[in-house]
Amino acid sequence: MSLKDMVRRAGNRTCLIAGMAMGLVSLGALSQSYPVRPIQIVVPLASGSPPEIVVRALSQKFQQSLGQPIIIFARGGAGGTLGGQFAAKAKPDGYTLFMGSVTSLAIGPVMFPSAGFNAVKSFVPAGQIYGSPFAAITGAKFPAASLREFIAVEKSKPGELNIASPASGSPPHMAAEMFMSAAGVKMVHVPFGNLGLAANALINLEAHMIIAGPAPFLGQIRSGALRVLASASRKRISIFPDTPTTAEAGLPGVEVDIWGGLLAPVGTPDAIIRRINAGIQKALTEKDFRDALNGLGFEPEGGTAEEFARLIAEDAVKWEKAVIATGAKAQ
Repeated sequence: MSLKDMVRRAGNRTCLIAGMAMGLVSLGALSQSYPVRPIQIVVPLASGSPPEIVVRALSQKFQQSLGQPIIIFARGGAGGTLGGQFAAKAKPDGYTLFMGSVTSLAIGPVMFPSAGFNAVKSFVPAGQIYGSPFAAITGAKFPAASLREFIAVEKSKPGELNIASPASGSPPHMAAEMFMSAAGVKMVHVPFGNLGLAANALINLEAHMIIAGPAPFLGQIRSGALRVLASASRKRISIFPDTPTTAEAGLPGVEVDIWGGLLAPVGTPDAIIRRINAGIQKALTEKDFRDALNGLGFEPEGGTAEEFARLIAEDAVKWEKAVIATGAKAQ
């Protein structure tokens, strides 16, 4: 090799090393100064949906703690995967965040294989905001005051009872399949189109159980028209502290917690993720934000980015199995 070639190669290596160093310096400077301009939060559901309402409430807190305007971009469609696809492809600089949930991260990508993103590989979780535990609910006229009694009645009438949901492939439908598998019972799944019709069916004994978030049914539960048999969750529901979980009632394996939180495209610097997580934790300490979550039937959660990452990874596997069990297909 000639001296000239050696000099040229050495110069190229020097430029490469210098370029990498400048990139690291730029990345570090970006993390330290973040944020310096408005932040966009992508909501993968329509305006007016519960996650969008959560983001609107959160944006007010973020503007105070982060010192920058928050732009809410509602991009619904394809089970939340259109918004997820858009956010996953964004520059990983902390200025495009994603309001992810069970629907858009764990269920949607399985039902829509063309989504083009993966809940675990495409995003870096920043922090969980809320949880929404499901409950096993029946009509007050149904002759069962506990989950054990309900299962006993069903086993005495195999195949004669209906289990409701708002739609095929919805989380309540998948929860129904989980329940039937764990309890060893076979009920007839009936999709009623919406939760209001399902509630009326339970009251009139046209359906006999639904496993869903209790918020839409609170009026009928408080009036005594509907009865909560168990919390189909990892823990008891705060507004029903005396109601056991399915595991406590002798039926482990039926844990259906709906959750939501913020994520950023993979590659987003850790310092920025920590900054976003701190903003979430601060918002969750404020009563008006917690009240807003409670008003939607959500329970404030919080925790570290690592804890949220573990939850997403675990539930991605669980919900994939549930989608396959229901045979749900994208419509």
